[in-house]
Amino acid sequence: MQQTQPKRDFSELFSLYIGNLSPTTYDLDLYKFFKSAGFVLASAKVMFDNETRSSRGFGYLNFYNQDEAVRCLTTMNNAEIDGKQIVLNKKNNRDFDSKANVLVRNLPREMDQKNLSALCSKYGEIKSCKLEVFQDGGSRGFGYVQFET
Repeated sequence: MQQTQPKRDFSELFSLYIGNLSPTTYDLDLYKFFKSAGFVLASAKVMFDNETRSSRGFGYLNFYNQDEAVRCLTTMNNAEIDGKQIVLNKKNNRDFDSKANVLVRNLPREMDQKNLSALCSKYGEIKSCKLEVFQDGGSRGFGYVQFET
């Protein structure tokens, strides 16, 4: 009789939403990227449209423990994968507070997501930051910042 290992429980506490993915980024790309950066992942999943089979531009990272997920969130937000700066959020904390969201306009073409985040972080803790860019990666001149409050 073969003995089986008990399944690990995965809680939403151990998952991160990852957004702003390139259309050419797949599960294995995410897994290898974060593993090479020293993170221990249970899995990485890119979400695809059921009809068109094209990437929806977001996915989820699953971790074995909460500490690893928090370490990834704090150190890898705005990292670049396949030419695009990613956005990381807690999976279960993507609520929308309209009073804590800011549209930032008239940004220079050289601005990147990391610099936008750094620019706005002096005004409060940032929940998410998304710079709108052209296909070549240059700023479209505006972005969105969601603060904790």
